Amino acid sequence: MRWIVGLVLSLVAACFAMSGLLSERASPAYAQSASCPVVDPAVDITGIDPASINNAAAATITIDGHAGSFQDGATVVLGSYSALPSAFISDAQITVMIPAGIPGSIAGTVYNVTVINPGGACNVSPEDLTVYGPNPTAAPAATATHVPTTAPTAFIRPLVSVLSYGASSTVLYPGQNIDFELTLQNTGPIVAKNVIVEFSGNDLLPRDTGGLRAPGDIAAGGTVRFFQPMRVDSGLGGYEAVITIKISYTDEYGAKYSDSSTLSFNAGQYAAATATLSLSPQLILSSYQTTPAVLSPGTVFRLDLNLANVSGKAAHQITVDLGTGSSGSGSSTASASSAPVAPQNSSDLRYIEEMQPGQQERLSFDLAVSGDAASELANLDLAISYIDDSNEQHSQTETISLRIETQALLLIHFYNELPDLLTVGDIIELPIEVINIGENDLNVSIIEVTSDQMTITGGRVYFGPLSGGTSGTVIAEAQLSQAGPATITVAVNYLDDFQQPQVITEEMILEIEAKDMTPESRGTGTGSGAASVGAPGTDFGGLTLWQRILRMILGFFGIGTQSMSGGGGVMPGGNFDRGAVTPQFSEGGTP
Repeated sequence: MRWIVGLVLSLVAACFAMSGLLSERASPAYAQSASCPVVDPAVDITGIDPASINNAAAATITIDGHAGSFQDGATVVLGSYSALPSAFISDAQITVMIPAGIPGSIAGTVYNVTVINPGGACNVSPEDLTVYGPNPTAAPAATATHVPTTAPTAFIRPLVSVLSYGASSTVLYPGQNIDFELTLQNTGPIVAKNVIVEFSGNDLLPRDTGGLRAPGDIAAGGTVRFFQPMRVDSGLGGYEAVITIKISYTDEYGAKYSDSSTLSFNAGQYAAATATLSLSPQLILSSYQTTPAVLSPGTVFRLDLNLANVSGKAAHQITVDLGTGSSGSGSSTASASSAPVAPQNSSDLRYIEEMQPGQQERLSFDLAVSGDAASELANLDLAISYIDDSNEQHSQTETISLRIETQALLLIHFYNELPDLLTVGDIIELPIEVINIGENDLNVSIIEVTSDQMTITGGRVYFGPLSGGTSGTVIAEAQLSQAGPATITVAVNYLDDFQQPQVITEEMILEIEAKDMTPESRGTGTGSGAASVGAPGTDFGGLTLWQRILRMILGFFGIGTQSMSGGGGVMPGGNFDRGAVTPQFSEGGTP
């Protein structure tokens, strides 16, 4: 009977053992999967080969995917085991070396396979990796609880340090989410209890856990490995990321220990944006001109503007405002210009529906210069407004300048009548008066009296400044050398308001008769030639000698006309006759 009971008990024990073995094979253990921060469908993994390995020796597996799935430098994470570097074959295939000793089991330990590209994009393989290996040897049953009776010496203590660390990306970039893998080891002879790991630093910021992990106790000579989600600081600069970890623990007797380690990672920077051609239209004023070219107070002129689109984009609904203050509610950026001009016959606003890239448009404005304008470079601000293809508003201001010159207004004439009969051989005086009939002072320099048909002496003199409404006289001497029309040219040289030399000329024509050689004319001595030379007390050019002396005295004191006593000198480099300039007095320019 006993042997029957023993047989039954043996059969029952065998059944239980077989049931446990089958259960172990039917339900393989899954390792913890590595975190995949950003699941990117572009990382399209189709499978792995082989799908199972033995941990007795190192093995290489191949991970396949569609074209464009993988990048050089991709990292492969096996569950919670470790982040392993890959060998880049192509953008559709990579390989990874699995080290010997990776945890496995008889039933097979299953690892999720995650591929993370350098940029952070990742995905998990639809096919897992199964690792087979011998079952771990069971620890012997404890026969008694060891209770230390005395505290160990100072030389006997647990010592926890970093065995290895890594990241799910070989290069860290600002703002990237990663998984930080850390393996701790206890190199001391006794157990390290209540191990706490604290993460700190500015380059890597803990996610999910608040930066504090408690992996528990670590036996003497033992290790513990875990993953900590991290985010790379968005303001990371340079090419290194640093994190500090503080490891706190106690021994069996409650003594506290603390150690710190600083870990570094390779970091990178995103490529700077490449400069591209402007995506917005750009209008410029290529040239402009006025007709007539010289503008003076009261001038009515036409202003032509040449506008060009120099960009690669079209501009729409273009308005150009001269800003003379007459366009009402035109461009919001326009302001009234200080230039003394005003539009004529139309407003100062122009509209163009569209300008394609490279297109040019010519705009014309009819304007008038104010009658009281002074000599100046008058600025006109052109407000240009338009929209682009995205309906975005653009505005700009172009400045042009108009040169306005006040013209000298002079009256040049003989202030006394010449003899009615002029004959060849006569020597006569040319009493020339120059009157400034304008309002502004005129900086007169040289007056030249010339003629091709007669010989002029004393005809080049320095005149001096001439105020508005005043006059000055020049008396040149002419010898009549040929019969016929004789042209006298009077050139008044002056400096304008821009300090540029200018000249005003006036031509006067005299009729010269041939000399009468009859005896009667030779005997009388009263011909035109004799009268032209004159004698003291006789009529000379309409004035007696005493009248001329009186005029000189009054002119010397500045009575009735501008005094010319200061202007009768010789300019450097010139040939002037001091006695050729006679101050005159007049009322309104009439002697």
